[in-house]
Amino acid sequence: MNTILRYGWDTIMADNEHNACLWKNALKAAIKETTGKGVHKLRYVTYMSCLAMLFSMIPVFFVLIKSFLSCSDAASAAVLVVTLPRQVNTIQYLNILISTIMNWNSIYAKILGLNSALQVPENLTFDPKYINFFEVILEEDKVRYRFGSFDEIITWEKLKQPGRITIRGGNGVGKSTILIGLKTYFKDKAYYYSPNMEVYFEDIQKGSMSSGETVLSHMQTILKEVQTDMLLLDEWDADLDAANIKKISGSLDQVARTQCILEVRHRNDE
Repeated sequence: MNTILRYGWDTIMADNEHNACLWKNALKAAIKETTGKGVHKLRYVTYMSCLAMLFSMIPVFFVLIKSFLSCSDAASAAVLVVTLPRQVNTIQYLNILISTIMNWNSIYAKILGLNSALQVPENLTFDPKYINFFEVILEEDKVRYRFGSFDEIITWEKLKQPGRITIRGGNGVGKSTILIGLKTYFKDKAYYYSPNMEVYFEDIQKGSMSSGETVLSHMQTILKEVQTDMLLLDEWDADLDAANIKKISGSLDQVARTQCILEVRHRNDE
């Protein structure tokens, strides 16, 4: 459960339907398993508390009834007083029972709260003020294009055509921000991937992998399974060696024949 929840935030913020479905299915299965175990444990505790309370009440009531029936002198009254701690214990057991029932309501409320918190707002906003358009270049087939605003980019005819476009510029000029803005604008028509985000993939269940192995596995999964009009890749080559970069780049060239790919490269000279 903790492993799956760890990937929740980035998966939701990336807003990729493919990963969101994988994550939600895994989360539902984990919640079902966890809830089942929790309910079983809760029932066990409840039953044991009820039995303990009932068994503890038998001698209390027996002594109380007998004392009341024979309460004709000081000795009998003293016996009645002695039973008072047991009566207090009975109240304590009742408190345990009530607390156990309230715990179930708390667990159920937490599950509902978690489900509510995981709902993604329908209308996400994007502010392009952090993009330095004068230093950003969009390049396709060695032809460079410059834009003065984000609106010019989203209306660019090249985005509606298959091809491979590289966003170039210095550090901090807003290359990644452009990709995020495109994802926000085109929503489910675009797929965004960044190795820096812990987006849920099925391979996280396979055990530990190096950062390079993780990116390679994710990229292979994306190119094989994700169907989208626009593929947005943010520094996908950062943790890969030269051989794997060449391999994935070749696959991207194949995909670019049918889909529009926009990428930010970690190595600007490639």
